[in-house]
Amino acid sequence: MAGSHDQAEIFQWDTLVRPDHRGRRLGLAMKVANLCWLQARHDASIVHTWNSEVNAPMLAVNRAMGFRPVEYLGEWQREV
Repeated sequence: MAGSHDQAEIFQWDTLVRPDHRGRRLGLAMKVANLCWLQARHDASIVHTWNSEVNAPMLAVNRAMGFRPVEYLGEWQREV
């Protein structure tokens, strides 16, 4: 089935906050609300999330919520 995945695993994609609203803990509030909504509707035991290792504010949010790193992805970029 296209688009299906293991229902025991949830993927929490992007958490976006406008630059002029940063520093008010909105990212944390949004992420908590999203995960509460997911827990009420899905019986998942694993939640995947990710962000850049240079994004210290969101890394702090993830750590505060109990997420831990389990893998790293590297990308290379070159101007042509």
